[in-house]
Amino acid sequence: MIKLRFLLIVILFFIGIIGCSAEKGTQAKPNKISGMSAVVGNEPFARIALIVYPHKVYLINGPKEIKQKLIDHQGMYFNVKYSEIRDSANVHVINAYEAALL
Repeated sequence: MIKLRFLLIVILFFIGIIGCSAEKGTQAKPNKISGMSAVVGNEPFARIALIVYPHKVYLINGPKEIKQKLIDHQGMYFNVKYSEIRDSANVHVINAYEAALL
């Protein structure tokens, strides 16, 4: 009986230690996507987008500076950092906060 209690206490001790430890590998990766900038749609409803292989299109929502940078460099590849992706009616919309030319 004493051995069973001792074994139970040791097991609970190790479970507590493992449960309270911090893992280094669980850090969140920055939300980043790479692709080619393009303008999609027809006037007056044209929008700036990032085209990612294979044929995935993400509309860009964000500050005017980022949109203008993507428009000025159409056909060039960018790394875009974003805060979230919204999906609605098969359209992916990225809330971008930074764009870097590759």
